[in-house]
Amino acid sequence: MSRRILAVALLTLIPLPTALAQESCDRWSTGDTGTGQTMASICTGPVDKQSELMIMCGGTNKLSVRYLPFRQEEPEPNSSFKVNWTVAGETISISMDYEADDGALAAYPAVSDRLVELLKTADSVKAASADGKYGPDEFTLAGSSKAIAAVRKSCP
Repeated sequence: MSRRILAVALLTLIPLPTALAQESCDRWSTGDTGTGQTMASICTGPVDKQSELMIMCGGTNKLSVRYLPFRQEEPEPNSSFKVNWTVAGETISISMDYEADDGALAAYPAVSDRLVELLKTADSVKAASADGKYGPDEFTLAGSSKAIAAVRKSCP
């Protein structure tokens, strides 16, 4: 009888690490970039195929929106992609440049930009490149307003 209880307990615990990894991934977190500035990030997808959305300081009154989609191969250096961001039924298409230093597709919208406003106020956002190579990835936006405020506070 005790072996059966032990077996059931072990089977119950096996998915726990995956669930914990996913739980920590799908919430906004903030941390120091190593330069005294804050970065906000969230990821989505299974552990072996995760995509990430990061927001950092991007210059005077700008943010760096960085989309790191899961991919099988890296884009060509200096390539650009049109990325469709669908938020609350509204789609905003922006050009994003591939930055090989961290593998992100990056854009630098003004803090007053419509995309930034939606990222702070909507429930979720879907990102996908217009050419179909990357995404679609859906990121939860619960907690994004607080995370983006922390980024803005750390910007020069």
